[in-house]
Amino acid sequence: MKKKNKILLNLIICTAALALVSSSVVLPRYILKNNAEKNYNTVTEVPRQFYSGPSEAVVKNASKQLSDYQKLQLISGLWESEISAASDSETNISELDAKDLAITKLISLSSDGLYPINVDSDYQKWYSWEASAYKAVDTTFRTYAAIYWDVTFTKYDNSESHRIIITENGDVLFANAASNTDKKSFGNFSPKLENIGYLFINDDISGTSDEHINHFQTTPISDNINSSSKSSLSESSNITDNSSTSQTTIMLSSAENYITDLPNFEIKGGAHFADTSGDDPLTGTFIYGSENENYTFVLTFSDQQQ
Repeated sequence: MKKKNKILLNLIICTAALALVSSSVVLPRYILKNNAEKNYNTVTEVPRQFYSGPSEAVVKNASKQLSDYQKLQLISGLWESEISAASDSETNISELDAKDLAITKLISLSSDGLYPINVDSDYQKWYSWEASAYKAVDTTFRTYAAIYWDVTFTKYDNSESHRIIITENGDVLFANAASNTDKKSFGNFSPKLENIGYLFINDDISGTSDEHINHFQTTPISDNINSSSKSSLSESSNITDNSSTSQTTIMLSSAENYITDLPNFEIKGGAHFADTSGDDPLTGTFIYGSENENYTFVLTFSDQQQ
């Protein structure tokens, strides 16, 4: 009897083992086949965490191939891009270099009649400063990036501040001179529109630039502007040139890619400009006015083909 039970037990164990081995071979094949049939012809988006895109080194190297005009297209949004903070390793100049470049350009713009105050050579004794770098990366391939800097100088007694947005090669996109006292106001300053080309002069202020300026064409915007009304960059109908309201709105909105905090920007005038010196004609609009009664100018760019 014991022997018969032992044989039966061994038979059960052998049968169970055989069933287990068979299922381990057949079941995975069945599951895989079922999943394959279930997901056949189904396309799903790969989660962003599964890919990192081009490496920082690849982006930096590819971006060196961009022309100055292409970089401005990225920054202004003509070439669809995303704006985010740039790390130290992504920039080509340091914060100190950006500060020195900004102060050099402010001095130059003052001498060229585009900025109301000359920040003299002793500025380091009177002004503190801060600089932040940003990158505009193309949204299609995420392979090309353009760097620009937002630099602010604040006087020791907080009586005035100066903010400038500038590319790494010296193109000026925005400037603001703010007075925090009743003794001085920059808001009534009127720039020399014929000198807009100096915003794109990338050599030092003592360099020769007449040849470059001669290629710049400027067309002043009509002076018939409703100065009593306020406008933001995204909703403006203050400019009464030959452009339609929708065109003007698009023109102003293009600046929002690199400057977004002008809730009380009152437009007083400006000029359309075109630089015909290069293979890629640079066209856009220089708009000046006051932000909370302080002098401000901002550049927007347009597609030459439009």
